[in-house]
Amino acid sequence: MPSRRFSIISSAIYNAADNFLSATYQPLLQNYDDLLNLKVEYIGGDGQTEGNITNRLSNPSQYDAFAINMVKTDNAASYTGLLSQ
Repeated sequence: MPSRRFSIISSAIYNAADNFLSATYQPLLQNYDDLLNLKVEYIGGDGQTEGNITNRLSNPSQYDAFAINMVKTDNAASYTGLLSQ
């Protein structure tokens, strides 16, 4: 059975100012972009509100997959609502 390769992925990081996430985690993820032939759009949040991330997800059909690190874990419904459109 052939495996599907995701080509366009949106990756949201809840706080772009977080040293671990922006200086370590995201650069390590970016190493896989070329290796796996992925086009990834990295979205950095402000660590306070979901709006910085959810505002960029207005057209979910343009992506094949999502990797979201939410600001607040109790806001999952706001993401699933956007992504189910």
